[in-house]
Amino acid sequence: METVICNANEKCYKKVGKIRKNLISSRGCTAQTLCEKTHVDEFAGLRVTLRTLCCDNNLCNGSKDVKMPLATASVLLFGWLICFL
Repeated sequence: METVICNANEKCYKKVGKIRKNLISSRGCTAQTLCEKTHVDEFAGLRVTLRTLCCDNNLCNGSKDVKMPLATASVLLFGWLICFL
């Protein structure tokens, strides 16, 4: 995974949520105003509650143990829904 340097007005984040029983997460930089907030997104017709957790130390968002990027999880879920629904 590529190491990213956040801008001065940004913090490192780890966004976590669940689609059915599957944990999804993404990591990167985000505006400080979006830190420690929960919001609901929709992926392939499913509502997903996501929590944005922020930190400001080197590699503090656990970039070494990435489970699956949120975009990848979305594509996989959409493909699964097309095949089985």
